[in-house]
Amino acid sequence: MRWLIFTAIVSVNLVGIYFALAPDLVVFAQVAPPDIRCAGCASPDVQEALIRAAAFGRSQVAGLVQPRVITGVAAANIAAAACILWRLISRQRPARPGGQGLPGA
Repeated sequence: MRWLIFTAIVSVNLVGIYFALAPDLVVFAQVAPPDIRCAGCASPDVQEALIRAAAFGRSQVAGLVQPRVITGVAAANIAAAACILWRLISRQRPARPGGQGLPGA
């Protein structure tokens, strides 16, 4: 049962890490957004300006998510869960034959 809980914790954290790093995994084509239409949009200067504006918008959105922070929190969470499970497992040692166990051991 404990390993199932630990596996679930690790899985949830790995999914969180994936979504934190997902913006870095996507490579955008440097093209103007297709839904912007205007009379002068065919001009190369306007196309370049639209591409730069779209790239700036993507960088602003990607800047809201701090992948390093989320990855660090997830790693600390996995380590804490592992330590807690290790302590719980180490407390449940079988009793010595004859009842000679030390109190609190």
